[in-house]
Amino acid sequence: MSEREQIQNQIVEFLESKGKFNAPYGIIEGMEPYGKGKVRTVTFGIARYLDATIEIIKPNDIHVRGRGPLAHKYCGRYESFEKLKQAFDV
Repeated sequence: MSEREQIQNQIVEFLESKGKFNAPYGIIEGMEPYGKGKVRTVTFGIARYLDATIEIIKPNDIHVRGRGPLAHKYCGRYESFEKLKQAFDV
């Protein structure tokens, strides 16, 4: 298992444990094309307030992109899973 895949699994477990990420589609793991390679993704949301995707470019380069009234609280660039976790614990 790659380091990015481990981070992806940790993010999914973390989001599931929070209970507030209740979008009807759930929490979805995936992979998407990125440049010449692929990037691991986690799609999640809060019903009516947030639709977002986490892109794990490298273990030390994680991007969160989203839409909705709560996007400003979660979207941005994080240097590690720990930093993302701290920001999402608010």
